[in-house]
Amino acid sequence: SVRDIRLQPQFNDLIIATHGRGVYIMDDIAPLQELRVAAAAGAYLFPIRTSYQYNEREDEDFHYTGFEGENPPLGTIVNFYQRAPQAAPPTIDFLDPHGKILRSFSLPNDPGVNRFVWDWRTSGPIQWHGAANMAGLPREGPRVPPGVYTARLRVGGRVISRSFVVRADPRTLYTRAQIVEAYRFALRTDALISTVDEMLNGLDRLKEALSRATPSSSLAAIDSERAALFSTLTANWRNDGDFSQHPGALRESFGAFPAQGNAVTPGLTAFQRRLAGYVRAAARRYNALIRYETPLLHLPLTPEVVR
Repeated sequence: SVRDIRLQPQFNDLIIATHGRGVYIMDDIAPLQELRVAAAAGAYLFPIRTSYQYNEREDEDFHYTGFEGENPPLGTIVNFYQRAPQAAPPTIDFLDPHGKILRSFSLPNDPGVNRFVWDWRTSGPIQWHGAANMAGLPREGPRVPPGVYTARLRVGGRVISRSFVVRADPRTLYTRAQIVEAYRFALRTDALISTVDEMLNGLDRLKEALSRATPSSSLAAIDSERAALFSTLTANWRNDGDFSQHPGALRESFGAFPAQGNAVTPGLTAFQRRLAGYVRAAARRYNALIRYETPLLHLPLTPEVVR
């Protein structure tokens, strides 16, 4: 039986206490409070509450493990309503304070109230399609720093926007400047990884085109340069044990960066700059191979050019 019901005013959560010592929490009840407004509109984006980028940790007491509850979603909760499924599923963009799209998603197409949680991450770096092992590289982008952001919902031919606030963990020891610096550092790292992976995708396409071409001394020279550049860019580890047998190359070096959330030290900055120089040098070799030599041989290949 339910013995107590309360509304937590700061987070607008509904809390229900039962006679069996259970506590149930409905995170963010704005959809219930404004359901009539949403139903009348047909398509509606509910107000988005402030979210906090809590530092995750574990305080586990093994005597009470069986009584632990599920944490609330770690991210910004977005609730929207649509009266009926649409011909095209709804989509949502998350924009920074300057209106730049940070990430886009396709949303559930169910009638009624739907919920989506954005984990504050931007789009990740370009992926090398031929990679057998990620070598510790990120698939997603970094978390955005605290600030004011915008959710832009497209549903049923309508565009609805809501601004919302993201705050740092109140217990964090880092300043806002340090958090922003770590975010920008991660973005620069992702850009470098994207350049390397873009080149590797182009070299894979070149290898496939060469395999279909009539052998010649010119093609052999191009293939030799392709293989040499490929080896400069990656050790192409095939499994988690290869790192102990084969030294890494440029791509694997990016796996040495610590996870976002750590302070950016002068040593990390210097290491990133050194890798950026290696990436620029590799890009010059790649561009020479693609722009000049390959077109002269009329290969059926039009790879993207890394700039």
